[in-house]
Amino acid sequence: MGSKELTFNARMETNKVIDYLESIIASLRHHSICIQKGDEYTMLEPGDLLDMSVEAANKKDNEQLSIRLSWDKASLLKNRQNLKISTGQPTLVPFSAQQSA
Repeated sequence: MGSKELTFNARMETNKVIDYLESIIASLRHHSICIQKGDEYTMLEPGDLLDMSVEAANKKDNEQLSIRLSWDKASLLKNRQNLKISTGQPTLVPFSAQQSA
């Protein structure tokens, strides 16, 4: 089977973005994601092991959050790290306090 790629870019209200993200989450839970734009579509079948990349940038006039998910049939768990996503700023422990602990 050949490759099929769809791209979608739009400015929309936050609630609409949340709806799309919730649809992606629900589809991930079923290991079947259909992305459709007009008459075009592509089916994705994520397995139990995914690679996730998160990038956040806070620039002078622009903020950006990019989330990328990828997977393959023979993927290995790599860079296993804990990531916390929340609505509030973290309470950071100063480096000097970490040294004395």
